[in-house]
Amino acid sequence: GMQADDVVWQVINQTHCSYKVKTKNHNFCKNEYNLTGICNRASCPLANSQYATIREENGVCYLYMKVIERSHYPRRLWEKVKLSKNMQTALDQISENLLHWSEFVRHKCKARLIRIHQYLIRMRRMKLKARQQKIITLPRKTERREKRREEKALIAAKLDTAIEKELLNRLKQGTYGDIYNFRQEAFEQLLDEQEKEMEREVELEGEEGGERQFVEDFEESDDEGDGDIEDEGGHWTPPDTDEEDEDEEEEEEDEDDESQEMEVDEDEEEDGEDEEESDEEPAPPPPKKTKGGKKDAKAKKSKPLAAPKKRHIEIEYEEESAPRRKTKN
Repeated sequence: GMQADDVVWQVINQTHCSYKVKTKNHNFCKNEYNLTGICNRASCPLANSQYATIREENGVCYLYMKVIERSHYPRRLWEKVKLSKNMQTALDQISENLLHWSEFVRHKCKARLIRIHQYLIRMRRMKLKARQQKIITLPRKTERREKRREEKALIAAKLDTAIEKELLNRLKQGTYGDIYNFRQEAFEQLLDEQEKEMEREVELEGEEGGERQFVEDFEESDDEGDGDIEDEGGHWTPPDTDEEDEDEEEEEEDEDDESQEMEVDEDEEEDGEDEEESDEEPAPPPPKKTKGGKKDAKAKKSKPLAAPKKRHIEIEYEEESAPRRKTKN
């Protein structure tokens, strides 16, 4: 049968409507397809077979239109047209689609579109403000309480780590023996740390072996330092090497030894001659008491026995003087 809009409105208005909200001054409609939100004959979506409205879905506006030709197809009752984000373009789309419709519906659709755009702009502004950092003041008591809690937590954490290290060291030394059972994870962690330390030491040793260093020259003695000074003639002479100094010392020692040996040999020859003379001469007879006793005593004194001579070793101390100049052939 044909849909009678007047009959529908009469039933809804006089009896009961589930979308109607009554107040002292006005009656409002909760139907989502209502164009104005007011309960009256022109704005009711149920009592008008030809009807249009604007709806917003996820920030996008759509134009919904209903005609009497699709009233027997509830699944295809509303035609949905997506509107542009540009305000002027969207208004032109509404005018084109509602060209032969009543002026009331066309005007209310445009007004609803403008209102929806306004609250979308406000939503974007609120979202941008929410991103900004807000300075919030905290009471002093709360701040002090939080600081004390942080300090206590830090002390507790340090204490726990210290206790864990001490227990691991004692267990490693075998203080407790097999009395307690500790976590295997702690042992593995300690072993891993020790292996890492050993690897680092090996790497450092390997790196130290290939390093190059620049050092200053060896320190020279005072004699060599004096040799660097220019001579009186103004010519520089190269300093004597250590080998030349050693050769000079050896030559001087050899000369001293030879001179000492020659002196010792001469002393031995003189001693040998004196001994031979004493062996050849017979022993003198015992002295007799005569008048010429004084002469005999003088004779004895004139020929005393030859005593062995003492060996004298002469040591010469050389004073430090200017270094000798040598010319190599």
